[in-house]
Amino acid sequence: MIEVEDNGKGLSTAIKEQTDHISRAGQIIKDRIYLLNIKLKTKAGFSFDNNKNGLGTIVKIHLPLLFKSTQDVKQ
Repeated sequence: MIEVEDNGKGLSTAIKEQTDHISRAGQIIKDRIYLLNIKLKTKAGFSFDNNKNGLGTIVKIHLPLLFKSTQDVKQ
């Protein structure tokens, strides 16, 4: 598991600031994990939420351990 925390504004439920920027990071991560799960038949995933202390955000990325068979290794 990979965990990233910050101490910024967090995920606000209030009206977002007016900006022309549209963040696509969440959708890109979802798409990549979806493709990883299909290709490797895994159960990877991610979640993000406000920090419990009320400041910032915490992102958790769950990646399974993968082992390569000794038959697949070229010697």
